[in-house]
Amino acid sequence: LEVLRNDEVLTTHARRGGSLLELGSGHGLCGLACSFLSKWENVVLTDKDMRLVELIAWNCEMNQTVLAAATTLPHQLCARQLVWGHEDAMHGLKAEFGGFDAVLVVGCTYSKSLLPSLMKTIAAMLRNEESTA
Repeated sequence: LEVLRNDEVLTTHARRGGSLLELGSGHGLCGLACSFLSKWENVVLTDKDMRLVELIAWNCEMNQTVLAAATTLPHQLCARQLVWGHEDAMHGLKAEFGGFDAVLVVGCTYSKSLLPSLMKTIAAMLRNEESTA
């Protein structure tokens, strides 16, 4: 958590009320931690496995009240299913949130074969050239 709190890129975008996307969220711990340590306008946690998306949504719901009390900006914390490289899903998510200022990817794959679709998804989800992964 200390690393996330002291990351200059994440905190810069968070202070401006930016949007954060986490790919391959699993249970959602890292994305949830970022939402508590920062003032994001939107934090969207994603996974391809719908069972995990349901678990992430439950974790988000359980933490929403505490999160609302800990932040000063309007704050949306939610879970969405996203399969990397799937054009329709990426377009829909970007249209819903207007793109993202930062993309968080933490230990979500150990397969080299998935890297091209992961990189394609990161590039498609970022809002502009000032954004970062």
